[in-house]
Amino acid sequence: MPRFYFDIQKGTELIPDADGLEIDSLEAAEKEATQAAIELGRAWLPFARQVQVRVRDEQGWCRLSLSIALTVERMG
Repeated sequence: MPRFYFDIQKGTELIPDADGLEIDSLEAAEKEATQAAIELGRAWLPFARQVQVRVRDEQGWCRLSLSIALTVERMG
């Protein structure tokens, strides 16, 4: 079973995943990353304004990236 690594970017802070998870496929890793981004967004968006989860494969290649951002527009 392939291993995927989920690195987290919170604002300018990068939190690399040293352990990874064994997951069936890239599609399953995308679902896992989506859930992680949603949970992290709830906790961090008021402070960081953007959260990104990057999924790397066993060779270290970035296979996908998900971003959640909070945009504030003040009118007047």
